[in-house]
Amino acid sequence: MEGALAYGRKVDLLKFNAYEQLYTALNEMFEEYAVGNLAIGEHDSDYKLVYKDYVGDWMAMGDLPWNTFITGCKSLMIIKASTASEIGL
Repeated sequence: MEGALAYGRKVDLLKFNAYEQLYTALNEMFEEYAVGNLAIGEHDSDYKLVYKDYVGDWMAMGDLPWNTFITGCKSLMIIKASTASEIGL
């Protein structure tokens, strides 16, 4: 998570059936580190969830059907919404 201590957590995407379930789990996991409105997956959130695909490109969440996403996702990152807009996500 951008702005939090540098550490990683593993998330098994196969335990979730939809983006909403993943957003809920991540909101609970990182709520204590958020500065501002975490609410990942909501339009008014101060943070956005992005992922690195199998080619190595960073992509915005929610553009692909869930099953396609979980087969191509290699890494997740929670970044500030301002950073996401700066890089075009």
